[in-house]
Amino acid sequence: MLQKLRIKFILLTMTLLLLVLTVIMGTVNLLNYHHVVESADPDKIPPGKKPFDPKMSPEIPFETRFFTVHLAEDGTVLFADTQKIAAVTPETATAYAEKVWDSQRTKDFVGAYRYAVQKNAAESLVVFVDCGRQLSAANSFLFISVGISLVGFFVVSLLLYILSTRIVKPISDSYEKQRQFITNASHDLKTPITIIDADLDILEMEHGENEWTQDIGKQTKRLAELIQELVFLSRMDENENH
Repeated sequence: MLQKLRIKFILLTMTLLLLVLTVIMGTVNLLNYHHVVESADPDKIPPGKKPFDPKMSPEIPFETRFFTVHLAEDGTVLFADTQKIAAVTPETATAYAEKVWDSQRTKDFVGAYRYAVQKNAAESLVVFVDCGRQLSAANSFLFISVGISLVGFFVVSLLLYILSTRIVKPISDSYEKQRQFITNASHDLKTPITIIDADLDILEMEHGENEWTQDIGKQTKRLAELIQELVFLSRMDENENH
């Protein structure tokens, strides 16, 4: 019984620990991904000669690799500006813009590029921002955090397994005292019951059997059976623990 209790305690604690680590790691990585997406928002890149938002740093276009594609009302590519990025050719930019037009989304990802569609009466402008480095850093953070969490989980589980014996020791001691008390009490009760039963036999020989002696006999027999059941239960639990 105590061994089963120890196993249940370990499994419950490990399950709760895994649940807590999963919630923490999931929340941290979701917040990190959200930060990557927000920091690479294409709306922060002013197209052409559009003035900068006073709340936005004017250094953003120089710190970010991006390209733009102008689309006609029917989705035809009018012009692709790839001067701010070296990894994308005008042909590749055109292919990306066509995918954006087909998807009918105003903001999403195409590969490692975050895009936003800005429309006016004459044409649509699609701004693509390169998020490759940020996404790579986010993935690295994800793998590292998950790896550290798994290592910590197994280390804590190992320590818990080693220390679980000490944790359940008070319960084990209490159970052992209870079992010892039952054993001692059963042995101590057997003597007076035996004496009562012997005295009852003498009374019946001297005065004959009557309803009172019959009642005493039934009760002593019942007490003897109860004591035997206590001893049996104590021995059965002892065998289960071994």
